[in-house]
Amino acid sequence: MVWVEILLFSKFLTLASAPLPPYLDAYKGVEKILPGVECLFLPETIPKGNFPIIAIGSDALKQVYTLNRTIIFTMVLYPDVFLEDTNVYGVRFEPNPEDVIEKVRALNFEIKRVHILTTKYSKQYGVRLKYAFEQRLKSPCNLLNGIQSILKGLKTLKKGDIVVIPPDPLLYTKETLIMITPVYFQKGVPVIGFSEKILKYGISLSITPDYKDEGEIAARIAKRLKNKENIKKRFYYPKKIKVHTNDRLIKLLRQRG
Repeated sequence: MVWVEILLFSKFLTLASAPLPPYLDAYKGVEKILPGVECLFLPETIPKGNFPIIAIGSDALKQVYTLNRTIIFTMVLYPDVFLEDTNVYGVRFEPNPEDVIEKVRALNFEIKRVHILTTKYSKQYGVRLKYAFEQRLKSPCNLLNGIQSILKGLKTLKKGDIVVIPPDPLLYTKETLIMITPVYFQKGVPVIGFSEKILKYGISLSITPDYKDEGEIAARIAKRLKNKENIKKRFYYPKKIKVHTNDRLIKLLRQRG
């Protein structure tokens, strides 16, 4: 939802569609690496030229990735659909599964089994999480894909289970969360999410990227491309992760255990 247009010869221009805090934080990261960039609200037309474009947010990327330009994105969830375009580089919004495991371990809950809830939007990331949990924790891991599978999975919960809900537009709604999270609480099962906003709906721990860091990584990629350096990878995971905990809920879960 924010565009940062990089003009060659050290001229930079930022085009923003809305002053939303996460995207503006990412822009601050871009500005730190590329000082002097000017931030403007998104105009009706995209300036013509051969310069690369940094797109902050999925909407911005969707609007510009078909252009015959080099695109560097950041703050984009599940960008794999853009892999076919060899001119697209960037930073994923979803954390590296290895980082997720480390943060979950830090909770010090007993983990005998992991349930990962997905729909068609998050299944691919869910598969990556499942593989990481199985390899690192050596615990059984169930991938419950779709609402019906998720509801059936509620009946199989046991002590020592944890639930992971990847970012997903169908699952990250008030209606869905207040339907399923009370059951997990009753069973004493902690739920891991990826948005600070959903903590109030029965989530024990949420893991999010550092938005400013996302912007910095994208700007460094753009700078390297401008300098014609070799970029080994096209998509990167965020380096810095933030952890948000629902301390009251965690305390209650421990008491139930």
